[in-house]
Amino acid sequence: MKQFIYLIFILLIVLSCSEIETKWEMKFDAAGPGDYSIKGIHVSHDIYVTGSFQGKGQRPQCITASYNEKGKLNWFTTYEKQTFISSSGLSIAGFHDGIYILLDGIDSDNNKNVLLIKYNEGGTKQWEQVVIQSKKNIESEMLFDYSGNVYIAGWTTDIENMTFIFVAKFQPSGELVWLSKYTNPSFRFDHLKFDIKKPGIFLVGGVLENSHDFFYLKYDKLGQFPGLIQHITPERESNLADIKIDDAGNVYLLGSSSGSDTGHDFLTAVYDRSNNILWTIRYDGSAHSDDIPSALAIDDSSNVYVTGRSTNTDSISEIVLLKYDMHGTRVWSELYTRKKNEPAQPYSLHPDFIHYDRNIAPRFYIIGTVGDDVILLNYNIHGNRSWFKTYSSGKGKKDTPIAFSGYCLAVQSESEKKSEARIIKYSKSEIFGIARWD
Repeated sequence: MKQFIYLIFILLIVLSCSEIETKWEMKFDAAGPGDYSIKGIHVSHDIYVTGSFQGKGQRPQCITASYNEKGKLNWFTTYEKQTFISSSGLSIAGFHDGIYILLDGIDSDNNKNVLLIKYNEGGTKQWEQVVIQSKKNIESEMLFDYSGNVYIAGWTTDIENMTFIFVAKFQPSGELVWLSKYTNPSFRFDHLKFDIKKPGIFLVGGVLENSHDFFYLKYDKLGQFPGLIQHITPERESNLADIKIDDAGNVYLLGSSSGSDTGHDFLTAVYDRSNNILWTIRYDGSAHSDDIPSALAIDDSSNVYVTGRSTNTDSISEIVLLKYDMHGTRVWSELYTRKKNEPAQPYSLHPDFIHYDRNIAPRFYIIGTVGDDVILLNYNIHGNRSWFKTYSSGKGKKDTPIAFSGYCLAVQSESEKKSEARIIKYSKSEIFGIARWD
């Protein structure tokens, strides 16, 4: 009996140290020869990607494709509209009975357009809606609430050169529930971030250009908001890296703040549902140089996890991961770099490049770069790194992570001669026939 228990104990140790495995890797070229980019990936039972495709002598088009779990192409479709001179998929998500694509396009009158399109799982278009149109550039993002309603939020500039925020809510049927636009002559802001939670509160945040302070707006389920909340500090805030709202309505802000002798620091600020400040904390790395935040996550106990890059005493950037408790006290911090003189950084191209997975056991996946390679890091909530995985498409190529979903990674690979979009599928490690994830 003791020997059996001992063998089980050894097996558990071995399982806890094993890594994920690469199941397959492929170039994204669903429509044949041409130039491709991936902007979004979604995994449910099958794998769905969206981006752009340009064949020889053709205009750039939005392309959406579906693959089975073995990487075999199920179908692809391109978005063709006679009045559009170019289009590209921006993001993709699946919810209930459909696949949603956020698309931008330029028409023959040089108008910029943002569209929301729904396909069924077989690739047949169900409906499309024009969300916003402008002569100026449009930034936009797609989010979902717990009921499957779709929110498209972003900002652009009108014909009078006034910048405004827009938020549109659509039902799964494609019906517009409401569209809110907000502008103010004294209201100038930098890059925006968005989040939504179960109570029906839609959150918008950014940095005010005139005062260099963080701000946020909370929209209710009718598209109304009571006013702008400004986080005023004596320092200069330059970028809001991420924003989150929890089920209790507390708001979490993460961004860059310039200290007098410490360069750029992480600044984390938390407000309660009544917009009262709960706590703030700064992070300054060991070199007292530039520390640039990327993303944050919150667990069910209101602990806060923050990632970004920190410059060390050798002037090399490292990936940093921090944990704060619900009162803002730092619980632990971890640093990662592969080699002494090789820079590493987490990416924030997608809002969830730090993934807090509640499905099996609390753990984190941070996707970033180390040197010219992509890296996946896995941590538990105690700050212990369970495993890491690097990806390289080949010598002389620079790989950048674009999106991550369901253990599928989308990568853009650049060399002097060409750019390729690639999909990498990871699978559970198996030891003695036992599959597991840390």
